[in-house]
Amino acid sequence: MSTNQTKIPITYWIVGVLGILWNLAGIANFAFQVFFTDSMIELMSAEQKELIISNPLWMKIVFGVATVFGLIGSIGLIIRKKWAVSALLVSMIAVVIQMGYSSFATDSLEVMDQSPAFPAMIVLFSVVLWWYSKRSDSRGFLN
Repeated sequence: MSTNQTKIPITYWIVGVLGILWNLAGIANFAFQVFFTDSMIELMSAEQKELIISNPLWMKIVFGVATVFGLIGSIGLIIRKKWAVSALLVSMIAVVIQMGYSSFATDSLEVMDQSPAFPAMIVLFSVVLWWYSKRSDSRGFLN
């Protein structure tokens, strides 16, 4: 029997599961955007088509990194691994880059008729998830 008998609160497991679900939704959105078909693009307005077509490759890569590392980090929380902190840090940095570029360097909020609260919420969630992983590590929840 291990001498490390730290009691893990139920909120820890809730945060881990929510992180997994959130990042699975992000991966689904990423896959949807990467695999847009011509028929899907044809249903969009001219401004939306231009936004999608002009999205640089590096932004798609950043989006993929944000979601994949977010999922890996969230799984790391569930299995109580220290590397979850690093994975969630990479995800958070990618989210900040992605949301910053989309919100300030493009007119995506206007074109997609989206509130600025949505990208802010995505950034906030990634920051909180990373912070929670660091806090969990400092409390001895991660091995």
